[in-house]
Amino acid sequence: MVPYSHEQMHKSARIAFEHDIGTFAAGAVALGALLRCQMVTDDEQVYRKISSLPWTILLANRSL
Repeated sequence: MVPYSHEQMHKSARIAFEHDIGTFAAGAVALGALLRCQMVTDDEQVYRKISSLPWTILLANRSL
């Protein structure tokens, strides 16, 4: 659980707008940036739109 943060919400809204993705997905992407960790998604449509962000990865591309 991550407490509410105005900075986090602002970053989420900016990512949603800039990458044309939903606010739920944008929240996860913004959280990855905030926590400085990799954000992994299995949604290929979302990943195509955010793949330019260096902390994002598609689950199918992740080597286990």
